[in-house]
Amino acid sequence: MAVSDENRQALNLPMSLCSAALGAVLDDGLWRLLGFRRRPRRGLLFDRFVSPDHLALEDFCRRELAIVAFALMAKSVKLRYPSVVSTAVLARALELLVDGPTEDSRLWAVLRFSHRDEAIQYLIEGIGTYLPLSENDMVTAFQERAEPFLFTERWRARVMRGAVLVCATD
Repeated sequence: MAVSDENRQALNLPMSLCSAALGAVLDDGLWRLLGFRRRPRRGLLFDRFVSPDHLALEDFCRRELAIVAFALMAKSVKLRYPSVVSTAVLARALELLVDGPTEDSRLWAVLRFSHRDEAIQYLIEGIGTYLPLSENDMVTAFQERAEPFLFTERWRARVMRGAVLVCATD
């Protein structure tokens, strides 16, 4: 029995959304758009040598890159296959983003959440914020969500400019 293209998309969509989100977190180019030299690569051991404000900004950017990529991918799939993007599919994708494909993946820790429930709450709220918005409104939402983490004018300018570029990236 042949599987239609739309049914194939429905089966693959949760993993594709999770992959897009995590791919954005690992993309040095997106980090550069936000004003970083590259994606932060030091381990938890060396975090004590970095200011708490800078760590909070990195954590925010890590999480928002995942959320924005997730929302952009879901919106683009919904345009092409409107019946595929359902609440159940998005819930499964969110579960993959939090827990990973295996029981011991714990991707919520990769996104620097201290608890699984914290990750679920933050991601649901973020995806719920971005998903219904146009690209221009996504930029505004990103900038508003970033405001508490921008501890210097230099970072404010970098992240505000980068939000325009990140939210327009397909």
